[in-house]
Amino acid sequence: MGAQREDFNRKHMANQQALGELSARAHGLSLTGINELVCGAPGDAPCATSPCGGAGCRDEDGQPRCGGLSCNGAVAMADLALGRARHTQTELQRALAEGGGILSQVAETRRQAGEAQQRAQAALDKANASRGQVEQANQELRELIQSVKDFLSQEGADPDSIEMVATRVLELSIPASPEQIQHLAAEIAERVRSLADVDTILERTVGDVHRAERLLQEAQRARSRAEGEKQKAETVQAALEEAQRAQGAAQGAIQGAVVDTQDTEQTLHQVQERMAGAEQALSSAGQRAQQLNGLLEALKLKRAGNSLAASRAEETASNAQGRAREAEQLLQGPLGDQYQTVKALVERKAQGVLAAQMRAEQLRDEARGLLQAAQDKLQRLQELEGTYEENERALEGKAAQLDGLEARMRSVLRDINLQVQIYNTCQ
Repeated sequence: MGAQREDFNRKHMANQQALGELSARAHGLSLTGINELVCGAPGDAPCATSPCGGAGCRDEDGQPRCGGLSCNGAVAMADLALGRARHTQTELQRALAEGGGILSQVAETRRQAGEAQQRAQAALDKANASRGQVEQANQELRELIQSVKDFLSQEGADPDSIEMVATRVLELSIPASPEQIQHLAAEIAERVRSLADVDTILERTVGDVHRAERLLQEAQRARSRAEGEKQKAETVQAALEEAQRAQGAAQGAIQGAVVDTQDTEQTLHQVQERMAGAEQALSSAGQRAQQLNGLLEALKLKRAGNSLAASRAEETASNAQGRAREAEQLLQGPLGDQYQTVKALVERKAQGVLAAQMRAEQLRDEARGLLQAAQDKLQRLQELEGTYEENERALEGKAAQLDGLEARMRSVLRDINLQVQIYNTCQ
């Protein structure tokens, strides 16, 4: 038991030293630098007086408060970048709306030019058809006149041929009346005048088409620039969203670190309380064990004394009984009463010896019970030692989690700084 007590004390001292180191590390963790980088103000200021807030700070509505005006942290930079991105998006939407209006005007101009071109083409086709009809009629008339001239210039024409030609000439008629011819001529003249107007319209339309094409090219360039700006804005917005997610992750990590630190401190306090209880129990058990050892030694001595007294009493009783028998045999007469008295005395002494022996057995049983209780206390101490080792491992795990959270917060901070640098470079 002494060796186990020394081993337990040695482990207890080592565990107390490890607990002190973990407690120092837990108290040494500081969110000041991270709060200053994320929120823009040192994190050691109270939430009520800090203009930029920090980890665990909340506003009147219960919302997390981090960043603000005149704060140069990552949150303020992200909000500024988000505002600029929204302004850029508004300008892009306005430019797209203006480009859409220009495209609508160009489309309307092209439609009007197409309609004018179709009307001019229809007038040209109709004029060409009318001219073709006139030219065909003139050609037929020329052919007829030439036939008549050829017939008249022939010598020796018979009367039947002359009559036939005359009949054909008489049968010929002008395909249109003078009014129809005048109307057709007026229509042709009108078509010709409209053709002149069509040329003017076409010339003006060509200018409009060129201007529309130029506007269309400008609109396409503006659209390309707008798409480029939109892509930049989307990139910036994605970066801002990533920064916001990183900020949320950082805040969550900070809150988790705070909670883990509080849990670690609470666990350290509980372990210290358990260690204090274990020390007290160990001290009490040691004192009890010393008392039990002393009592056991006393019981052993008392038992040895009782055994010696019992042996002496038995020997004395045996001697007394032998002497009593001798006296009974030798002295039958007047010594009978004395014999009975001595016999009763011997029986009383024998009963006292038996009572002392029973008391010794009872004390031995009590000693065994106390020894079993001491062994149970020792087993309980060993269980407490195992629980202490488990708590020590849990504390080491919490310390590893704190280290991981610290590394994660640093990585998130580096990502935020990288996104801010990328955004500043894009600007």
